Amino acid sequence: MLTALLLTLAQAPDGAPAWSADYTVRINDPLSEQVELLLTLTGLSGALELSLPERYAFAMAADARLVGELTARTDAGEAIPVAPEGPRSWTLEAPSARPLHLEWTVRLDHRTQPAIAGRDEYEHPYLAEDHGMLATAALLITPEVDAAPSSTSVRFELPDDWAVHAPWAAAEPGLYRPSLGEVSNDLVAIGAWDVQRQELDGLELTFAFAPGQAALRDIVLERAPEILAEEVRLFGGAPQPRYLFLFGRADQSSGYGGSPKTSSMTLYVSPDLPPDFAASSVVHLIAHEYHHTYMMAHCDPADELRFAMEGFTDWTAHSAPWRLGLRDDADFALELENQLAKAERALQGIELSLAAAGGEAFFEGRGAYTACYSAGLGVALWMDLALREQGWQQGVDRFVRELWGDPAWSDGERPDLEAFFERAEAALGVEGCVPLREFLTTPDPDLVALFGTIDVALERREEPLEASPRANFDGTTVLALDPEGAGARFGLRAGDRLATVNGVEVLGVGEVHSAWAAPLEGRLRVTLEREGERIELEGQPPTRIVFDLPAAVLERLR
Repeated sequence: MLTALLLTLAQAPDGAPAWSADYTVRINDPLSEQVELLLTLTGLSGALELSLPERYAFAMAADARLVGELTARTDAGEAIPVAPEGPRSWTLEAPSARPLHLEWTVRLDHRTQPAIAGRDEYEHPYLAEDHGMLATAALLITPEVDAAPSSTSVRFELPDDWAVHAPWAAAEPGLYRPSLGEVSNDLVAIGAWDVQRQELDGLELTFAFAPGQAALRDIVLERAPEILAEEVRLFGGAPQPRYLFLFGRADQSSGYGGSPKTSSMTLYVSPDLPPDFAASSVVHLIAHEYHHTYMMAHCDPADELRFAMEGFTDWTAHSAPWRLGLRDDADFALELENQLAKAERALQGIELSLAAAGGEAFFEGRGAYTACYSAGLGVALWMDLALREQGWQQGVDRFVRELWGDPAWSDGERPDLEAFFERAEAALGVEGCVPLREFLTTPDPDLVALFGTIDVALERREEPLEASPRANFDGTTVLALDPEGAGARFGLRAGDRLATVNGVEVLGVGEVHSAWAAPLEGRLRVTLEREGERIELEGQPPTRIVFDLPAAVLERLR
């Protein structure tokens, strides 16, 4: 965010700054994919900075997708010059405490933008003929002011019979009063959504499903309340009074994903996933993303704590369903072993410490990203075991709750790595924290050695990967790869057109698979065309790291 400039604020009788922000969101024709936005600011004057968030999603469009320019005028119709300062920021000189009216239009084509298409489209807004998903961070420009407004409102003017489902307090139909933080980062479902509402110990839950999501709806409504109740128990209460779970349209790329906002989250589960896998994915997504909301309600950690933001959160998303009986011992143990294997491979490949992996490298979406999730989960497992030895019955869940919920962050200070170590040393002792500090700050750390410090004998071995590229093909052209499969590990990329495999000229996918399974003198040899260039790949068939957890570990976690 930009640093706010000094503003002259009208003063309320008690001396508190008094200013207000009133938005109108107008859609005249859904097929135009355009949203008209109006903002009336009252009580502000002087140099004013305005912005949309620099990052509200993992992959971002290059600009704000405005149609035309942001304009400003007074009540009298006087135009106020607006100066663009960046792709998502503007400045202007606000008139002396008089109402200021700003207007702009956003085209909701974010999902087709080059940086976004094929990645995490589900995080971005869209409009269809009968419904749409609005991401406020992509739409509602906000002023950069230190003091919170005395009031904020958002009014929706939509086509006839289009409903509005927002995670905010409603003043009247179509008019809501969110906080400015919610305005900056939340989701709203409009139009023909299948909406189900539930109450959980005073927490208002809204589940919204885009058309075509009936099967997913049944899975979610069967499992979500139990996992949410467990998380609220771990938090010691709900981080907000109401929450919207939004499952967008089902025509996206394969896989699953989720992204939390202030009082809402968007989730995606591909309709082509097997039902059992889809069900476990839903449980994991909701547990992981809702866990983020507790952190977001209390603090904004430094990037070096990304391993805790994602890995510790993933720990809860895996362990809570196990404790609730939604996954059995064998499945949970196998998941932990798989995550440790992914962690070691990622850490070996990034040449960064786990703390350093949370910076810019994380958003490149490669090894650093995997390390923060999987190695972060490994650290959470280690800490859970170590803390339970110190009598912490909720283990690392309690540690995270107390770290993120520390009142020290109420003044805007950010928890960082030293704050993390300070609290870890208070719980584990200075000596007990030494291996943790070393693991987090040293490139290519040793998982086996780390767990050995708490008498957990991890067994590590390597074994050959399946003799298959684990890829989808159109003829001999790679369409998509399993990132954990032999093809990706060997160096194949989507778009590669294979010419020969182990000395065999390949003309179709069947020949690719049969030739792949027959290395020459124990080595794989592949020639291919990539972006017009002929490339030769040669090497040992990839292997995978396998960890075996002692059976006693699960007993120590109960």
